[in-house]
Amino acid sequence: MPTTKPKKVYWVRHGYSESNYIRDSNPLQFIRDKVMNSVRSERIDPALTNFGVAQAKALRHVPLVQRKDKVRCCSASYRAIQTAYYAFPKKKIFVIPFVHEKGGRNVPQITNDQEYRALKRRCSGYKNIDWSILDNIPKTPELGNISWGLFNSRIRPKLPKRDIIIVSHSKTIKEQLGRANDVLNCGVYSSTEIEYPTGDNHGKLVYKAGKYSLLFKGQMVPYIKYFNRYQVRKFGLA
Repeated sequence: MPTTKPKKVYWVRHGYSESNYIRDSNPLQFIRDKVMNSVRSERIDPALTNFGVAQAKALRHVPLVQRKDKVRCCSASYRAIQTAYYAFPKKKIFVIPFVHEKGGRNVPQITNDQEYRALKRRCSGYKNIDWSILDNIPKTPELGNISWGLFNSRIRPKLPKRDIIIVSHSKTIKEQLGRANDVLNCGVYSSTEIEYPTGDNHGKLVYKAGKYSLLFKGQMVPYIKYFNRYQVRKFGLA
């Protein structure tokens, strides 16, 4: 039995990204990008769309994730960093390894010094992003792993001993929490550390980015996981 109270872990999926937009508006292009190795690095590490930024900003009004007693972290992928920045603009956010997107060419740009410096330049305007943990870790291929064990052994001791919020990615969150259901953009899922390693549906959805998400000029747009080409144009998701 554990001798201390287990900490709560809140997983937040990043907002609606440019790659999500390409998937929904041009599925053939999305498949082509998945297969070909000649895509630009910006598409491998895509930014948020305007819709994704609006979803992230909506988290500012969710008391559960805005409390001062939480530690906030995000993966080293640009869309996760952006989501954390827009969701928590006045709070420190630690960029951490081992929680990025699972699969293929989704390894974040932190496995060598040159790409790491480029990522930091790309995020230079985000003043509340804390790079101190990654700054003091050698940039090796090991940082491309996804591992709750490595997070607990190498990263967690460097963080304050409080409940933690991690902005991450759908496949990684599903695997960590043993979820069979889809993980929503900017959805918040809770668990406790004692529930790891994963089992069946340990992650409880505690916040969905609203039945509606705020978009341009106060327009309210229904939340739909997959948008067809007409809806992409209508809602201005790009």
